[in-house]
Amino acid sequence: MDGIEYKLQAGGNGHCAHGGTPGFADKVWNIVETNGNTVKLSYLSVDGENGFPGNLDISVTYTLSERNELIINYEATTDKPTVLNPSNHSFFNISGDLNKSITDQKLFVYGDSIAEYDNDKCVTGRMISVKNSPFDFRCMHHIGDNIDDDNQQLKVTGGYDHTWKLNSNGDIDKMAARIKDKKSGRVMEVYTTEPGLHIYTANGHNSKIIGKSGITYVRRNSICFETMHFADSPNKPQFPSTALRPGEKFTSTTIFRFRN
Repeated sequence: MDGIEYKLQAGGNGHCAHGGTPGFADKVWNIVETNGNTVKLSYLSVDGENGFPGNLDISVTYTLSERNELIINYEATTDKPTVLNPSNHSFFNISGDLNKSITDQKLFVYGDSIAEYDNDKCVTGRMISVKNSPFDFRCMHHIGDNIDDDNQQLKVTGGYDHTWKLNSNGDIDKMAARIKDKKSGRVMEVYTTEPGLHIYTANGHNSKIIGKSGITYVRRNSICFETMHFADSPNKPQFPSTALRPGEKFTSTTIFRFRN
């Protein structure tokens, strides 16, 4: 970055994933403020943590609105040029039954293309059209309809674990995605200022995680909607930049809206 090469913490495959280990999700954050429906947390990532430059002062605010929304706001500043791409990795199953697969829920995604993987699950920098592929959710249909199709991108990940380029172009008022459970009638909508939406269908759950009420998390019992920039953006100049410089403020907002 700016002519300086930084060696990030490498995982088992030689790449830095999820910001390294431990990542932000494994840190204890400070409570900045809280009221009846909002909590604001902050964390200082010191210069060199997991190889990243700069003292990064980051905060995340979670708000439950009167419109049945979970709103997530991120803010960050740095004292050295760095890169930042935070996201939320919550697992959802809007049926309310974590024993139930999400494959029979219906999904809409407002995106015409996905970021392509190579056979090692590294993004190539190429966007590929969802047309005539298992990734076309521009018309709402069941998640399970094509999740096990004979498709090279699905073979790499064992299901959906890909980033869609959103047509909403950062407009928080335009829906990025919608998921519906027919039996319960519940609907969750996703809105974001981010350019991408990574969808993960819990392909790696294998009953080793025990959740609420002693329920084991089995394969495809939940789904993630990770609003974000694209993976490996610092090394892919064709992607929107994740650079953050001194004097700038990073901001990002995501809304999960629930209704019947």
